Amino acid sequence: MSVQGSPHWDNNFCKADEKETQEKARKARNVPIPEFDPIYGKGGPLVRIWGDAAAAAAAAA
Repeated sequence: MSVQGSPHWDNNFCKADEKETQEKARKARNVPIPEFDPIYGKGGPLVRIWGDAAAAAAAAA
């Protein structure tokens, strides 16, 4: 069961073929960074950590 409009859970244990793994990676890169940390709120670490990881991934590409 998923919340309407939310992304559905999709496990990838690195057992899929390369094409499927690349598609899942593409989808993961396109998940928008949330506006606030769901636990700590607007000043919480999630947004900063996620943004830093996205920037590092973009720089490596």
